[in-house]
Amino acid sequence: MSEQGDINFQKQLFAMIYEFCGIAPDSGKNAGMGTKEFYFVFVVSGSVGLIQHWLKDDAMKSAGEMAEIIYNVAGLVR
Repeated sequence: MSEQGDINFQKQLFAMIYEFCGIAPDSGKNAGMGTKEFYFVFVVSGSVGLIQHWLKDDAMKSAGEMAEIIYNVAGLVR
């Protein structure tokens, strides 16, 4: 997940999350994608970015604190 990590891991993680939720953000099939799906893509991408920042910052907060932050931010985007 770090900036020096394997980018393919991140791509696989995104693909797995999106597939599980029935969203294909990298395909041309999203012409009818609704606002809710765009919010979802935003939250997932932002969560991964926040985790990367957390790791880069030597994980100064606990994993539980980070999970709570991500949960709270995701709730704001509904």
